[in-house]
Parts: sequence; C-alpha cells; structure tokens
Amino acid sequence: MPTISGQIVAKETGNGIDGLVVAAFAQVVWPFALSDVDLPDADYLLGSASTSGGGGFSINASASQLPNIQLSVFSPYKRVILSALQPRSAGDIHWPKISLSQNQVEGWLATQGSDSPVRLSQGNHIEFFPDNVTAWAALVGAVEKATTSVQLIQYYWDITNTFERFNPTMPPIGQPTKADRLELLLVVRNRNGLPVRSVISPS
Repeated sequence: MPTISGQIVAKETGNGIDGLVVAAFAQVVWPFALSDVDLPDADYLLGSASTSGGGGFSINASASQLPNIQLSVFSPYKRVILSALQPRSAGDIHWPKISLSQNQVEGWLATQGSDSPVRLSQGNHIEFFPDNVTAWAALVGAVEKATTSVQLIQYYWDITNTFERFNPTMPPIGQPTKADRLELLLVVRNRNGLPVRSVISPS
C-alpha cells in the first residue's frame, strides 16, 4: 500500500504545525468542511492523517497505484485552507514541504491559498433592529438616502402585497392607511439613475 507523506511548516518561523488534518483524494474534488469526527463521504478519498511530531504527516493510501493526487489541508476549525495537485505515481509520494502563514491556519477570512485575505471589504456597519416595524422603515430610509447604489439581499419579500413603512407608524383606525412600498421606491430610484441590484428567494 503506497504512502503519501510530507511536512507542513509555519511560513513565518519554519516550525512544524501540528494538529492539522491532511486528506488525499484521487481526483479534483472539493471537501467543503470536516465533520466533528470523520472526513466527508467522498468516493475518491484515499486516506487522511493528522500532522504531528513537527508538522509531519503520513497517509496510507487505499490504492495499489496512486492516481493524480489532490492533497487538501484542513485548519483546526475544520475548513479547507489549501488544496494542491501532484502527478500520477507508481509508488510512494513524498510531498514537497508545505508552508502556511498564520492567516491561513488560524483565520476565518478567505485567503484562496495566499497569505492575505482576498476581496476583504472594510468600514462596514451592522445595525440590529428589534422588530419588523423599525427594520423595514430603516431599509426604506436607507434606499431614500442612497447616493451611489443599492444592493439588497432579502430572503422573503411579498412584493405588491405589503407596506414596508407606515406613515404615521400607527395608522389611525377607520382611516385609509398611508405607507411606503419598497419595490416602488426602488423603481423610482433606479429610473432616476441609481444602480439597483436585488437578490431574493424565488419562493
């Protein structure tokens, strides 16, 4: 039974990194995450091992002859932090030394195999609202005040059948309700030149 071995070290210090899970696959696959115990149920999984003793790993592959190998490294948080390919081999494979930065091993930010986060936006603001009345009113107000664009992701939105902001907040009983509808406001803002992009659930 052939083996796949190698070492994973910290790019900043050169020291071995223990406690990572390394999995070998027989073709290009994408194991999105690890469960708490087992590797994902993949038909092409050849074997896996944890790094220890200075970042070393050794996988006993479940194949008499190794195909093209994809090696995937999982962080302690059980997410894929690196995937690399190795050509077909008739015997054992000693993988070239793998160097990982601290950002890749310990961070949650997407690095796509590099040392730094990619497509990282900064200066964002999150505000929490206690109920639908304040939340929808704030959303309508944000659309009214938008100056460059509106980009909206909404799971459910009952277009044409709901009001998003009442005026006044508590409509008088026995009088016609006055309110704003978000979809009409978005149409007006877009027709006046403001880019509007919206993603909503189809159901």
